[in-house]
Amino acid sequence: MVSKSQLFNKRDLPDHLSGIPELDLTTDLIVDPLEAEWFCLGAWTIASEGSPGIRTVVLRQSFLIPPAQFSRIFDSLDFIGNVIGDLGQPSASTLHDGKSVSYRYLPAHAFEIRSTSIIAEPLVSVHHAERGAAFLINPDICLYLGLEEGEGASGTWWDVRRGKEALRRRLVEDEGVLAVEIRAEYLMRYLRARRQALVVATTGCCS
Repeated sequence: MVSKSQLFNKRDLPDHLSGIPELDLTTDLIVDPLEAEWFCLGAWTIASEGSPGIRTVVLRQSFLIPPAQFSRIFDSLDFIGNVIGDLGQPSASTLHDGKSVSYRYLPAHAFEIRSTSIIAEPLVSVHHAERGAAFLINPDICLYLGLEEGEGASGTWWDVRRGKEALRRRLVEDEGVLAVEIRAEYLMRYLRARRQALVVATTGCCS
């Protein structure tokens, strides 16, 4: 079930949450993001200016889990970057139980939350390669919604029947952030069809 409601009143939040402007994530806590025209599924700081020797970094990734399972994964989240650092990456492992050996492979669209048996499905995740890193967008979103990418790998996907841009990858130049955004109405349609819970994991740090 998808609902719209304010999560917290800003006056009830501790002051330290907004003490560092670059790491201020209070908007995510006090405003229902689905009320805006666009919803941010992924964001990544690719350029940052801070105090001398300090670089502020924000990373947002998103994934789906079975409904009502968030309480089961909450205690396993710890520092979120440690838990979902490999989100969207395929993995292979060999398991030994003392008597036999078994092989297990998880494809890129199936990510097991550490210390649980819950399998998450990445929607937007970071892929690291020799030529650099970029966001991977789950193709199921475009396939279900019938979106087509603009000419020349433009990074925008359109609902051609309605002549409407529905999904986009864009650079927020003044903040040095690469973002993946989807129109809220299309996200709502997709979530209703999937009947899964959306988890948006945002981390901020200084390095």
